[in-house]
Amino acid sequence: MPRNLPSLTSLRWFAASAVFLVHSGYLLDNTRVAGVAHRICAQGPTGVSFFFILSGFVLAYSNSGGDSRGFYRKRFARIYPAYALVCLLTVAYLGTAFTVNRHGYVLDLFPLTLLQSWIPSQNVYFAGNGVSWSLSTEVFFYAMFPLIAPRLLRLNPRGLMTVAAASAFVSISFPLLLHPKGDSGLAFWAIYINPVFRLFEFVIGICLCGLILSGARLPISRLAGLAIGVAGYVAAGFVPKYAMWSAVTLIPFSLVIFANAQADVSGLPSRLHSRTLLRLGAWSYAFYLLHQLVIRIVTDEISWGDAPAMPIAMYAVTILAAWLLYRFVEHPLERRLRATRQPRVGDVAV
Repeated sequence: MPRNLPSLTSLRWFAASAVFLVHSGYLLDNTRVAGVAHRICAQGPTGVSFFFILSGFVLAYSNSGGDSRGFYRKRFARIYPAYALVCLLTVAYLGTAFTVNRHGYVLDLFPLTLLQSWIPSQNVYFAGNGVSWSLSTEVFFYAMFPLIAPRLLRLNPRGLMTVAAASAFVSISFPLLLHPKGDSGLAFWAIYINPVFRLFEFVIGICLCGLILSGARLPISRLAGLAIGVAGYVAAGFVPKYAMWSAVTLIPFSLVIFANAQADVSGLPSRLHSRTLLRLGAWSYAFYLLHQLVIRIVTDEISWGDAPAMPIAMYAVTILAAWLLYRFVEHPLERRLRATRQPRVGDVAV
């Protein structure tokens, strides 16, 4: 098996960009492209589901055993330095911006504990840098990984398919059962933030990796997988939000990941292997952490009116900021804390 799966690194960028779309799309509400923007931006939260599935896959692929203490140290090195810095930058901005910090510094600092997603209150799990809730949920996945991954990866292909199918059933049926009416409340937390519920997506990713490692293959090309993923993303824009967040795209995104992984394992070339996309994929974690802060600062401090170019400018600024965060904080501190020479490309955090 090859050490790295470059297509999965590149795909991280598209998932992070989808989340950017939903947080910036509202800026186009009063422009001539509002209708089109709504159709491609509203389902941006599905990018988080893609990350959760992908995280399970690449962690299972890149970890060949070893002690759990070493695993946790590497996970800390991977996510926390950049995460903590952006959390502190957000709190600093909230204390000086025109937008008043409604909940106080203590609450906005709470995300530094990475426990916020366990509290079913929007003022807590969205405190400070709002996107940080997903890292809180991801940390739970990390805690569970040494306990569940070895057991799953010992299963035969039929067992892996059974676990993946059962996890998909829960992930799809639970939102349809609760069907929350809005973006807040206990039911919303239960199917969108709740670490225990989102764990099923992570488990599916581990099972997909187990299938790849076992030699199982599907008769689906890389292009067909990508087409199914795009179709799932588009379809998510036509269903209620409770079905959009993960239920509709769960199987399409799983096929995207599996199709590209099996193509990479087979050594097939792809435009996803381009140097530009691989760099953007490497910066995707920093981009994800920073994008909401950049949007907040630009909209607070700069009057753009209804210019359709505003989100494009924000996107470019966020890419630049992501490169700086990756180059001077995330990458060097990860290397130092992990005490390794080079982190593995494609090791997903988010």
